[in-house]
Amino acid sequence: MRDYDTILAELHSRPRYAKKKDLSRITNLMNSLGNPQNHLPFVHVAGTNGKGSICAMTASILRSAGKKTGLFTSPYLKEFTERIMIDGNTIPKTDFCRIYERVYAEECALESSGQEPANEFEVITAIAMCYYYEQQCDVVVLEVGLGGRLDATNIIAPQKVCCIAQLGLDHQAQLGNTIEEIAAEKGGIIKQDCIVITPSTQAPEAINVLSEICRRNHAELRVCAVPSELRLSSHHNSFLLEGKRFYVSLAGPYQAYNAACAIEIGRALGISDELIQKGLTTVVWPARLMPLTEDVVLDCAHNPNGIQALLDALDAVYPGRPICSLMAMMADKDYKTCVRAVAERSVRLTATTLDMPRALSSEELRESADGYCLKTYSEPNPEQALKAAMLRRRNDELLVICGSVYLAGEILSLIDQHPGILHNMKRN
Repeated sequence: MRDYDTILAELHSRPRYAKKKDLSRITNLMNSLGNPQNHLPFVHVAGTNGKGSICAMTASILRSAGKKTGLFTSPYLKEFTERIMIDGNTIPKTDFCRIYERVYAEECALESSGQEPANEFEVITAIAMCYYYEQQCDVVVLEVGLGGRLDATNIIAPQKVCCIAQLGLDHQAQLGNTIEEIAAEKGGIIKQDCIVITPSTQAPEAINVLSEICRRNHAELRVCAVPSELRLSSHHNSFLLEGKRFYVSLAGPYQAYNAACAIEIGRALGISDELIQKGLTTVVWPARLMPLTEDVVLDCAHNPNGIQALLDALDAVYPGRPICSLMAMMADKDYKTCVRAVAERSVRLTATTLDMPRALSSEELRESADGYCLKTYSEPNPEQALKAAMLRRRNDELLVICGSVYLAGEILSLIDQHPGILHNMKRN
């Protein structure tokens, strides 16, 4: 069996998007693997923003209820195997390699008969399905990769509960240019007779589309109640939902709305409010308004809606504190809108980049910030950029690191390698 690094490099060499936009490749691949997904119950979650947090909360709730719970998410922060987890533990690399070789052999046989090669996400999905079946999971919380209707995760059998998280404009080239078009794509995960959960903040035009899809599928659409009386801190928050107070161990007012979805999912699955509360209290989901120190916050917001939610959360949790920022972004995102929003709120902005083909250069990012922020800097190396941003930070300022999940992962890896890196830097 080949080693993990060799397999990972081969996996990453696959195309990100397939030429033929349908589910034929993943369907044929899963057929050849015995369709393990047909023997697993799922909670399926799509959306633009918040779906990862909802998945993490839901998985934590299910674990609190005594369920052996798989969690499939993307992308990852520090280690690729984070994408496939059971009860908070990542898939062992030996199992990942073993199952990959099995999937690869079946895929080669399909290619020899004329099928287009599977893309990276399709292969990852196949590995996850095989692993969760092998490990006899009681339930799998399954995050959609992109869209919904034509996403590789949509080969699962009808599920009892699915969720359409907050929708916004992202991946327009693949999903459409309006909220209605995007809702139609995301709503493609809605199956016959299922319960569909969506947040109270969902746009009316999206609700209309989802309602029609539910009508056609005899599904029940549940729009969550509105959280109220939020009590916020830098490490957690609490809120009232239909007169009952819940606590969640994730910061930011938007997490109350994500938690409302997770609560409704738990209730739809017959889990008591007591166990739901236990799951919300113990949930861990890094890089979401994550305080690294009292003066440094890390967030993986990477599209306009996510960036705005981050900025609103900073106002609520850190009222009155001036902000300096460190950003990296992918070039295929709406980076100009994101950079402008952050730059306008920052006393200074340090731009960096990542060693990835899709990454925006630090100089392009800095140029996008010029005119919106008085002081901008470019530093291509993330570690040097972090050090420079920390050295420039004034004592009263909050350093906000954002713009990319991959930047968040890089920062967390740096902290793992150099635990004192943030505390040892001189402040002006």
